[in-house]
Amino acid sequence: MKKWSATFGDRCITCKVENLHREGKAVYLGVFDLNQRLEQTRKILREKQHLKKLIEEDILDLEKDVKELEAMTAKQEKYATSAQR
Repeated sequence: MKKWSATFGDRCITCKVENLHREGKAVYLGVFDLNQRLEQTRKILREKQHLKKLIEEDILDLEKDVKELEAMTAKQEKYATSAQR
């Protein structure tokens, strides 16, 4: 498969880093910046996945609390109606 790229000024659309196009080959100047961006993106992904896990755990706890409170409310209403008779 042939890899293509288009440039506007000194920016390459394919790699999104600064480059020089010489003799049909792109020489990328931003390799270190690209690696740094990759590491930062991986770090952010891990952090977001951890936050997602924490939120999911909180949701489960809240759902459990709601069910318990509903059960308590139902029992209270049952006793209140039986006491009125």
